[in-house]
Amino acid sequence: MQDQEQDQPTPKEVDLGNVSYVIFDWDGVIVDSMPEYIKTFSFLLKGEFDIPEEVSEEFFTGVAGGKPLGYQIREAVRQFAGKQVDDTEVFEVMFWEMLKDQSPELMSGVREVLKELRRKGIFIASWSGSPGDINRNVAKKIGIYDMFDIITGSETESNIKVKGPGLFKDIAKHFNKAPDELASQSLIIGDMAGDIEAGKEIGAITVGFGDPNDPKFKDADFVVKSHQELLDMLNS
Repeated sequence: MQDQEQDQPTPKEVDLGNVSYVIFDWDGVIVDSMPEYIKTFSFLLKGEFDIPEEVSEEFFTGVAGGKPLGYQIREAVRQFAGKQVDDTEVFEVMFWEMLKDQSPELMSGVREVLKELRRKGIFIASWSGSPGDINRNVAKKIGIYDMFDIITGSETESNIKVKGPGLFKDIAKHFNKAPDELASQSLIIGDMAGDIEAGKEIGAITVGFGDPNDPKFKDADFVVKSHQELLDMLNS
């Protein structure tokens, strides 16, 4: 634990004064959809490939967390069923069909943090491993759509429109910024290892959302346990 704490940058080592854009992961940070996603993922892989549900759950929330669904399916099947799935689209469609009636609740403090960021003049975006159209529809249902400048997400069976440089180009285009310029002013917040990895890949400040002692956040610049703590950090 001591080594992990030494690897974790202190707030003084990262300048937050230049942050003008906050980019949220969607699932598990904005909406409480992860329990349903985990259950659906493990149910699908159990039914299609006979992979034990507990194995799929650990994989989905661990090393594959925050990755595109196609990658998650392909790698789980390869590692735990010993099979190669070159085209995951049919399974991705099945996954989202199982979740078509989902109506996840907002995570605690989300509405307040979005309002405060707006008041401070900070631009707000969301990127996700789940499809952007699904997230936009959910945002409209729960009344937060207009609080975002852009909500985007991965596309089925895409190696380009995924969380990382691919989706970040869409966000940069929306703001009429070069990706490097936008990254230098952006803070990325997510609850999975893949979120931190994607943020690091584009060169933005990264913030883990969850337990500061969780090893999946070992490479994050900061870790916060709540949206209020995020606001406190930006106001400090």
